[in-house]
Amino acid sequence: MHYELNRFGSDNYWEYARHTNFSYAPHFHRSLEFIYLEYGKLTIIQANTVTQLEAGESLLFLPNEIHGYESNGGSLFHSLVFSPDFVSSFINKVAGKRAVNATFVLRDICFADESVISKLFTNEFSLRGLLFIICGNFYDQADWVPEGNQKTNLLYQIIDYIGRHFKENLQLESLAKALGYDPSYLSRYISANMKTNFHQYLTSFRLSYAIELLLQTDKQIGTIAFQSGFPSIRTFNNAFKKIYNMTPTEYKKMKKIDNNDYLAKKRLN
Repeated sequence: MHYELNRFGSDNYWEYARHTNFSYAPHFHRSLEFIYLEYGKLTIIQANTVTQLEAGESLLFLPNEIHGYESNGGSLFHSLVFSPDFVSSFINKVAGKRAVNATFVLRDICFADESVISKLFTNEFSLRGLLFIICGNFYDQADWVPEGNQKTNLLYQIIDYIGRHFKENLQLESLAKALGYDPSYLSRYISANMKTNFHQYLTSFRLSYAIELLLQTDKQIGTIAFQSGFPSIRTFNNAFKKIYNMTPTEYKKMKKIDNNDYLAKKRLN
């Protein structure tokens, strides 16, 4: 999926960010993703599972695990995305297993303390130490069961196809035709397995992408709207305001003032 290319590819890839009131539609990638909720509440969406993350709790998403999150307002969470190559021994240990009751408390490190966390990003060895502490806490506190047939191939195909084509004039009928299914069946399948309908998921995916452009670029609102797949600026504004209770322009101005939304992307050479 080109929209998650870095999170699928580079062995030395990692990325840290802090997000206030941020939501992202269900997706998947090769990298692991650690979430620590500093305050507020965050709804975690996984395949057939919805979890309410409370302040002070964490989650770790494994490679190619479908996940998304919805802020309930007033939330601040930390996100650390990293290649599985950093923790290959952990990946081997959990191969063929899945975690249930997977929320955990990160011990030994206060992730809300910027002075502590920033020191752990100074070199490869301290970074690996942090990642293994996260994985170790997760492994000890989660309940592990055989993976079985939990991964649904069709669900991955749907998310992957939408991820590749959300910038286009994508319709349920074109998705169904590409995957070889009846549109009515696919509609029911999406509702049952993603707890939303096709149009709502497509809109949330487009909004997630638009938020990244708003925060990370200086592009005009109209450009962001069309590059995110919305047919018009008006449609973009209406969809954005329905979810965030403000226009994209108001959101961008607010984020420039809010230092907690500083996005720090780092890579090892």
